[in-house]
Amino acid sequence: MNEDYYIKAVSALGLKYMDKKKDEVLVEFKTKNMRDKFSKCAKFLLYETGNKYDGGVGTKCVFAKGYIKIPKEYESSNEQYNKNFPFTIKCVIEKVVENHHQGFSIDMINKICPGLNFQPKPTRGGLYPINKTQFNALSAEMSEEWKKLF
Repeated sequence: MNEDYYIKAVSALGLKYMDKKKDEVLVEFKTKNMRDKFSKCAKFLLYETGNKYDGGVGTKCVFAKGYIKIPKEYESSNEQYNKNFPFTIKCVIEKVVENHHQGFSIDMINKICPGLNFQPKPTRGGLYPINKTQFNALSAEMSEEWKKLF
């Protein structure tokens, strides 16, 4: 069993392909290499970037967690911000905050996981490795915080 965990950055409205009935989503990548790396992870958190989109600006928060459904390759013709994201992988979303502003900000992430120093940068390809302890700490805190919302 693979023990890789990631925070995956997605552009605002990055889950527009989500199937609400199955909580499935195609997570997109610019490069095959990043998609292949992500496809082997145990679990992941999704972070919405602060990019502008039609109706506003992204939240800069972790808003969902999930796992890879099947490490199967998909192709996409999605283009955002004049950048092509042709490589995707099907994932299952276990938890999602509908109002992304109630997710975990960069400051909260770094407070829960001292030493992580999470600072999203476009040059990293949107994929940030974290260890199992950090994933579990963020996941446990999410569960407690999100219980208050529902």
